[in-house]
Amino acid sequence: MYSTGIARKQEAKTGTAYVYGARDFQKAFSRAPEQVMTHSEERYRAKTFLWESNEMATLYKELGLTKNWNGNKGPTLSAPTYEWTHQAAKFNGEMRKVRNLRRLSDMPIKIITGSRDVRAYTPFVSGHDSAGQPICETDLREHKKFCDSVNERKGSKVCTFVELEGALHEIYKEADHFRDQGLNLVVDFFLK
Repeated sequence: MYSTGIARKQEAKTGTAYVYGARDFQKAFSRAPEQVMTHSEERYRAKTFLWESNEMATLYKELGLTKNWNGNKGPTLSAPTYEWTHQAAKFNGEMRKVRNLRRLSDMPIKIITGSRDVRAYTPFVSGHDSAGQPICETDLREHKKFCDSVNERKGSKVCTFVELEGALHEIYKEADHFRDQGLNLVVDFFLK
């Protein structure tokens, strides 16, 4: 069972939460850019090609990947299920327990998140606009809190958190200026 109402309705109608052919960047981005997860139409289209094109469907067939977990041809990407959400939350809680934080090695950790990543932040209402609609702000304090917890348990600064202002979820598929920042941070991290 999918954990979002839209996905549940789509599954009830078609048997899957995946909507084939519904990846119109301009239309989706104008409605909800955070849900599109990138500012880059080119990279969004490349991802769509991998999921939906006839060429890739032929390749999947040649590789023996003609059916996936829900019976569709080729891979699909849908909304999270309740079980996926439950397991992710359970793992997250376990990972943050003091005994598990202490077991982390002293290997440095760098968390890089876009400031507009709806899959990483906790939204909160900071007020209302002139039409009375809630104004939601991003809150990435949990990421910062995790790094602080690791650093406190380790007694040194092994974890750092970087927020890329304005970036969405898929940093490596983002517009060049966000992607370049993210990649430079990763390269610098490994060079050190």
